[in-house]
Amino acid sequence: MANESYKPWLHRWAMLTTLVALLPISVGAVVTTVDAGMAFPDWPTSDGHNMLFYPWFTSVGEQFLEHGHRLAGMVIGVFCIVVACLVAKLETRRWVRGLGYLILAGVIAQGVLGGLRVLVDARVLALVHGFAAALFISMVAALAVITSRRWSNTSDLIQQTQNSRVNVGTLKKLITATVVLLLIQYVLGGMIRHLGLGLHGHIGVAILAGLASLVTVTGVYRSGLTWLRRAAHGLLSFVLVQIGLGISAWITKFGLASIGYVAIYGSPTQVFFRSAHQVCGVLLVTMAVVMLVRASRMAWLTTVATPVDADASAFSSTATGGVG
Repeated sequence: MANESYKPWLHRWAMLTTLVALLPISVGAVVTTVDAGMAFPDWPTSDGHNMLFYPWFTSVGEQFLEHGHRLAGMVIGVFCIVVACLVAKLETRRWVRGLGYLILAGVIAQGVLGGLRVLVDARVLALVHGFAAALFISMVAALAVITSRRWSNTSDLIQQTQNSRVNVGTLKKLITATVVLLLIQYVLGGMIRHLGLGLHGHIGVAILAGLASLVTVTGVYRSGLTWLRRAAHGLLSFVLVQIGLGISAWITKFGLASIGYVAIYGSPTQVFFRSAHQVCGVLLVTMAVVMLVRASRMAWLTTVATPVDADASAFSSTATGGVG
């Protein structure tokens, strides 16, 4: 019963799809950094060519990057079609099947949104496109969590919540606040990159999001909940990396007079740090969502499954006493 809903191939494919989703996100980050979003004036064609037959390897510069982003989008689209097929065939939970179909609808919407950004040449749509990318990969990562073996092992999760030194519901609220702040921070970062707005707000919310992340991680560590602790390791690591990337992105964009460093627009160093800063922002949001999904599962089990587990524990104690 503990693992009745565990489908290994569905879980593995969801994990792989999460990793593959980083490909169009990473290439898209570079496209934004070098301002190559309008390398082609048309869509879904590329300079009048069918997207699959465009001479990609003979293209250079902005066109090479933008077409690579389009192809990466097609790749993740294929992966999401397989996700929808797998949940339809293997998954018995209706709401999980719905999530799989929503992922497919999401990737289609992302493709259309990216195309509209080109057709109407609207940077606001580019901002929405980037924000939707963070939501999309978070959905795929959530599916990977929901289809995992650990999700189905209710007895272990109930045991963890009963032994927790911090209320799981409180942790869920902390994690929710962290997710919201990280999403706001990501939007503000996108406003800087696409619209040239929100720099001071981005810095201010970065402090709040960082503090919220640290409080959340501390609470998880104190709780002793191993399923949440693993995700907390990832969140803390990404926070530390993001701080370094943010400082580096600032220096390579604006320079640092105190050490005589002059920023050079479009330099490889600048492109790397600014793009990596955006990708790490996506990873932060995704990891926080993973923590939220796990915490929600454990909080739900405390309200639904605890009475049953308590009866089982009482029976076990009685049986042990009888044997003694």
